[in-house]
Amino acid sequence: MRLNTPSAWLLQSALWGLCLFASAGCVHSEVPHNRLSGTGFMESRAEAQKAASVPSAEPSEQSETNTDGHERLGDMFVRQGNWTLALLQYGRAIQSAPEPARARYKRGLLYLTQGMVDEAEADFRAILHGAPRHAPAMIGLARVLFQRGQLQPAAEFARQALQEAPGMWKAHALLGMVYDYQQQHEQAIAEYQAALRIKPDQPQIQNNLGRAWYLAGHYKQAVHHFEQALRMGQTAPQAYNNLGLALAMQRAYGPAWEAFRKAGSEAQAYYNLGVVYLEAGKPGNAVACLEKAIEQSPQFYTRANDQLSLAQSLLQKEHLGRTPSNKRSETGCP
Repeated sequence: MRLNTPSAWLLQSALWGLCLFASAGCVHSEVPHNRLSGTGFMESRAEAQKAASVPSAEPSEQSETNTDGHERLGDMFVRQGNWTLALLQYGRAIQSAPEPARARYKRGLLYLTQGMVDEAEADFRAILHGAPRHAPAMIGLARVLFQRGQLQPAAEFARQALQEAPGMWKAHALLGMVYDYQQQHEQAIAEYQAALRIKPDQPQIQNNLGRAWYLAGHYKQAVHHFEQALRMGQTAPQAYNNLGLALAMQRAYGPAWEAFRKAGSEAQAYYNLGVVYLEAGKPGNAVACLEKAIEQSPQFYTRANDQLSLAQSLLQKEHLGRTPSNKRSETGCP
């Protein structure tokens, strides 16, 4: 499918957008966010904390150094955000447990939180060696493989997980990201929709669904799902940036600027909109916005000035080639 979208550099998904281990949050900065981004289907830290909330065995009269005691201590440290001590306690639980799948799975999730994919893979494979039908470990391993760019093996483990647990929405979400990465956006849309039918309260999936619609060239649907993600609590700058790009593709440039502004600073919003105008063949508008970006923030001088020079050159060529019957280029910026 050939997409009717701006140039590839503007819309190519950032690696962060497809990384399953990154937090969905992002620090606001002066660095422009003018690329379409997806999000992981669940923040690893939140997922680890949810796993830690599942109670282990009831306390006994034995010392807290027994298997269940170590696991409970690990859970407590996860809830406190102390990942180092949590890993230590889960490790001790694994060493002392005859069947340590539960503690090993929790440790695997923590390794994902830290980006320690080799260690996470070892834990998930160890679980599957003893329990080949353990669907959560299949998804964990699929996430590791996806992070490494091994898309087909990742997809296979996700499909196996769905065979064992048809209601596992995370498997559909991961398959959606695989398809997006392979530029099979219609298939990605179907997988994200399947995930939302099972788990409708996931703003990350709404965002990724909007991204898939956008890349398939359906901007109205993209705007709808980006707005849904924001209404459901998605607060990452990338979510507002995505909405801005989709609105711009519908020529709603004022609302697009407002969305870009919520993704960062005013200078960033002017820069992003200037690039959008440039890509849309509106050099006069691009010049106005890029000049405002430079005026708002000197940090944008080098980056914006390069685009400004290009826009001015295109505008000059347009003026030279204009006849009295030609329409004058627009020059405004919201």
